[in-house]
Amino acid sequence: MFNSDDFSGGNISKKEDEFLDHLPIHPWDGRRRIFSETLDSPDALLALGFYELEEWGVWSRTENPKLILPFLVHGEVFIEIESVGFGPNIGQSVHISIGGDTSTINLSPHLHSSSHLLQVATPSRTIEFSNIIPSRLNEVDDPRTMAIGVSKISIAAPGLSNAVWDGTPTFIDLANPTHDELDFVGFHSREPWGIWSEIDPCHVLLPFSVHGDCEIQFFAQGFGKNNGTNITVALGESSAQFVLEQEPKQFIFRFKTKEPTHLLRITGLTPESTDSHYGARKMGIGIHRLQVTLPPDGALVAAKTKKRQAIVSALAPKQRTQNTPREAKTPAIETRGFTTVAVFNETSNSNQWRDVVSAFLWTFRDQSQATLVIQNSNVSVASFFSELMFLFFRVGEFKCRIIAIHTHDTYRDAPSLLAVANTYVHVDSSITLNNVAPHTDKHSTQFIISSPDNLQLDADNIVCITPLRQPIKTPGHLHRVERELENVLDWVRLCEQMKLAHTQWLESSND
Repeated sequence: MFNSDDFSGGNISKKEDEFLDHLPIHPWDGRRRIFSETLDSPDALLALGFYELEEWGVWSRTENPKLILPFLVHGEVFIEIESVGFGPNIGQSVHISIGGDTSTINLSPHLHSSSHLLQVATPSRTIEFSNIIPSRLNEVDDPRTMAIGVSKISIAAPGLSNAVWDGTPTFIDLANPTHDELDFVGFHSREPWGIWSEIDPCHVLLPFSVHGDCEIQFFAQGFGKNNGTNITVALGESSAQFVLEQEPKQFIFRFKTKEPTHLLRITGLTPESTDSHYGARKMGIGIHRLQVTLPPDGALVAAKTKKRQAIVSALAPKQRTQNTPREAKTPAIETRGFTTVAVFNETSNSNQWRDVVSAFLWTFRDQSQATLVIQNSNVSVASFFSELMFLFFRVGEFKCRIIAIHTHDTYRDAPSLLAVANTYVHVDSSITLNNVAPHTDKHSTQFIISSPDNLQLDADNIVCITPLRQPIKTPGHLHRVERELENVLDWVRLCEQMKLAHTQWLESSND
């Protein structure tokens, strides 16, 4: 639950640290996680200093935008990011940092993936971007000032895992979709036969740490110039060389590691493409399958599991409390003055909730005795709060109060929320009216309803707003290509009705 009262005395969008302190920290085993910064994505990261999420991704708006992970990372961290540059930022070396360590992204005018290895000294959950120039171009029909766009980001920290190899032979066939134990950094997406590398160096993350002797076999082939050249493969400080061929071939390597490691590193590749056009896929080594076994005379070193567990434990003491079973409690809502309530269901991907928040903020920004309680179930928690912070940024400082609740149990808390409503706002993506009426005071609650349907509602405390019809934005909408219409909330009339409901509430309060 987010309560704007916790940020009184200033612009909420400028108090990010206080906001982050209210977010839960989840446990993580270091396995690769992929997050998509696209509209309605169920796994979007909280994006501060960015505009609204779009179908392809999200554009930055500030000089120091941030993506907030749901967990802490520490030690050796791999980040893959699909990004794009805008205006003068194209060709610019943008800094990406986490926990004090920094890498660079060379932005291109098209979505492009880049991989980064960071050594995070201080546990952190914040991915920061800097050395960017928020800009707008006169020749582009877009008033926003943008710099870097992010579509997708993945992160892995194998050192956080406690999984230790016990010497059991492990075979992973990349042609088998159920064999998903390996993570890849610096590779293209997996294909039905296996996977192609994209950059040099590239890394294969084993599902466990190896300490001592091991034998790794992989079935691989080369692409273009990579055939016939010496390639190096390393596990920890132990390494070997091999020569790729155009046809798939079996390679066997024996390693002896002095310290536990999850990381198989391949270097010496020259990624290239058969296509000369910009952005064409470049490839180096193609891996079909991989096997880890113990040599006949090999020996494993006892894993330092206690030390590794202590490190994970010390990283995030909050994680232990997160895992403790607890009974869900209804949020305690104490409202003051005039209270507006809106509850959105779990089945719709509509963004009408943003219109309701915007209308309330612009209507009551100077009213300290006005409160909006909004509960949302139809977007991810990261998308919800990212969009919410952007709306606060657009408005700036405000005196009214916003209580925002994200839940996966839409109807559990609805009765207690509706019970405090002086005004209830209902749109297509709200919970059904049948679930609203029993929990409101029919005589004192004002209803503002937006629906294209003829609801045949006739009462002094009910106002119906006819939705507007506008073209659905398509890739050609800037050129007036209109293919389909959609219903949208009449934002102006909603503001007017909110003002009227507030006036009626004041009059009844003075009676």
